[in-house]
Amino acid sequence: MPRIGELLGVVFYLYFSDHKPDHIHAFYQKHEALFSFDGKLLAGKLPEAKMKIARKFISDNQELILKESKKIKL
Repeated sequence: MPRIGELLGVVFYLYFSDHKPDHIHAFYQKHEALFSFDGKLLAGKLPEAKMKIARKFISDNQELILKESKKIKL
């Protein structure tokens, strides 16, 4: 799945085919969390400070997320 960015050590990937709904995986060291495209936590956990960073990245990059998701679905 495509890597869509990184912010302060948190790396973000778009996921489509592993299960619905389409979502974002955020990785930080040994931690992983899954978010909906609107930033809602679906599963997993990150350290609290990194959770805030992940939500900010998702919020600030809505246009990029939607653009990349449309490219993959074509």
